[in-house]
Amino acid sequence: MKLHLHKDIISLNTTRTELNDQEVCDRTIAMLSENYTAYFAPVILSGKVTCVNQCHQSHPHPKKCMNEGTCQVSSQGPFCYCLHTDVNWYFGEDCNQQVHKVGLYAGLAAVALIAVVTVAVLAIYLSINKRKVKKNKDIKLELVNEWLEDDFEWPPQKSTSYSGAN
Repeated sequence: MKLHLHKDIISLNTTRTELNDQEVCDRTIAMLSENYTAYFAPVILSGKVTCVNQCHQSHPHPKKCMNEGTCQVSSQGPFCYCLHTDVNWYFGEDCNQQVHKVGLYAGLAAVALIAVVTVAVLAIYLSINKRKVKKNKDIKLELVNEWLEDDFEWPPQKSTSYSGAN
């Protein structure tokens, strides 16, 4: 490129070079660290080549965040910042598996309460049943003991003698 200055005229000689979309994008993101360049791609927006990262909806492989999460690109790639982490847990990397903390705690408390009540009812039932069985056993034993202690006299057996005469 040559620049000529004359009194009232400035002429600029330029040479035109053809670049493909990827080269335009590569030159645009050249100031970024190499760790970030893999997450950008050229797209045509409003008739112009624009470099967008994977958080942009026009990217060929966009990162989509669910439940109002926001996408950001780091040197490790795109990731989602999930909102409301004070009241929710997110088990998916895209904020898609949302668990309400209060609901989880309430559910766990309900299950624990049901388990405690069930164990208490079973313990009471077994205790009552054991007493009944012991009481019935004691009554039967008492009856047997009374029977054994009674001066029960067996009726005399009839003696039959067989005589040889018929």
